[in-house]
Amino acid sequence: MCKYNATGSQLVSAGDSSEIRLWDTQRHRIIQKYEYSFWEGPHKKILKLGHSGIVRDCSFSLNGKFLISAGDDKTLKLWSIKSGEMLQTFRGHISPVLICDFAQDNRHVLSTGNDGRLKKWDTQTFSPRYIKIRSEIRDFDLFDNWMVFVAEDRFVYVRDIVRKKLLFRTPCINRPRFCKFIVQKGVLKFVVGDKKGNIFVYDFKSQRLEKKIHIQEELVEMKIDSQYQKLAAIGYEGKMTVYSLQDFSILHTGRKFSCARFSHDGKWLFAAYKKTCRIFSTTTFEYSDLEVPLGRSIGCLAASYDGSTLAIGMTNHYIYLYDVKTQKELTILNGHDGPILDIIFNRAGNRVVSASEDCTIRMWNTKGDQLIALNAHTGYVTTCKFFNEDSTLISSGMDGRIIFWENNRR
Repeated sequence: MCKYNATGSQLVSAGDSSEIRLWDTQRHRIIQKYEYSFWEGPHKKILKLGHSGIVRDCSFSLNGKFLISAGDDKTLKLWSIKSGEMLQTFRGHISPVLICDFAQDNRHVLSTGNDGRLKKWDTQTFSPRYIKIRSEIRDFDLFDNWMVFVAEDRFVYVRDIVRKKLLFRTPCINRPRFCKFIVQKGVLKFVVGDKKGNIFVYDFKSQRLEKKIHIQEELVEMKIDSQYQKLAAIGYEGKMTVYSLQDFSILHTGRKFSCARFSHDGKWLFAAYKKTCRIFSTTTFEYSDLEVPLGRSIGCLAASYDGSTLAIGMTNHYIYLYDVKTQKELTILNGHDGPILDIIFNRAGNRVVSASEDCTIRMWNTKGDQLIALNAHTGYVTTCKFFNEDSTLISSGMDGRIIFWENNRR
C-alpha cells in the first residue's frame, strides 16, 4: 500500500507488517517510521503504541499534519507527521479495518472494514498542560476555580487553577487517600480521608480543622453526594457506613462492599462487591441487586447526570453500561489493558471517560466506540473530572502529574 500526500512531496507505505514508513520523494529517503512498540512504566505496566497487526490502509490529512492508519487489529491510529507520535487510537470495528481517509475538514475520518460498517470518527485532540509534584497523587476534586488534591507525601494541596497558583498545603500524617469539597450553610469546606480510617472536615478559608471521625479500619473508599448531605465510607474489611454530613450520625451500615458512588441527584447510592452492584435508595436504603454476568470483580462505578445509565468498571479491563431502570446491559467498552480506576460521564450523558492502571485515559460514546486515547501519564491514572463546562478534562495519577487536557478543535 502506497499513497502520496496532497503536494506529492511525501509518500506513505505499509506492507504485511505493523510498520508504516514515511518517505521524502525528493531525497528518496525514509523520514519517519511508525511502528508497534512498548515501554515499561514505573508501575510495571506495558503501554502499547502502533498497530499490532498488518496495516491495511493509510491516508494523509489535507493540511499535511496528520496521518491516519487502519489495520487487522481492528483499530485506526492517528499520527503526527512531524513528531511521529501516536496521538489517538480509535476502536469500534469488530473485524479488520480495510479503508480509512480524512474528510475535507481535516478533522473527521471515515473508515470501513470486513464487518461491513461505515464509521465516522472525530479526531479533535486534547492538548495537555501539567502540574507536577514529587509524589503520587491519589485523588482530587474541583469547586469553581479551586482544586484540592492529596498525595503520598502526606500533604493536602489547594490550588487556584485559573491563576495557576498554590494557595496552601496542609499536612496529613497518615497518608491521605480521598478529598472532596463541600458547602455547608454557605461556607466552603473540604473533607479528607486518610489511610488509617480518619475523616477530617476543614474550613477552606481558615484551614481550621472542624470535625474528625474514625471508622476503625483502613479507608478504601470515600464518596460524598453532590448535595453535600451524605458521606459513604468503606473500610478494608468491606464494611460500608453512610453518614449524615450535618452531624456525622450514622444513617446506614452494610457489609462486603469494595466501591460506591452516589447518583448526581443524591437519590441513589450504588455500591458493589465482586460482580454484584447494589442500588440503594438514600431515603429508605431499600435496594435491588444488579449482577454483572462476566468479568472478575467491579472496581469502580459512575452514573450519568440524569441517572439513567450506570457505568461499571471491572478489574478485567472492561466497562459495562447498564440502563438503571430496566437493569439491562446497553453495551461493553473494551480497550483498556489494565483494571479501571475511575469513570465519569459528561453532562450531556453521551460521553464516558475512563482512567486505568494501563496509564491511559479513554473517551467513549455510549454506543461502545472508543473516540480518544490519551497517553501522557507514566503511572496509574487514579482520577479524572471534567472542568469548564466539559471543555477541559483533568486527570491525576501515580506519576505525580495533574494534567489539564484542553479541547483543541483543529
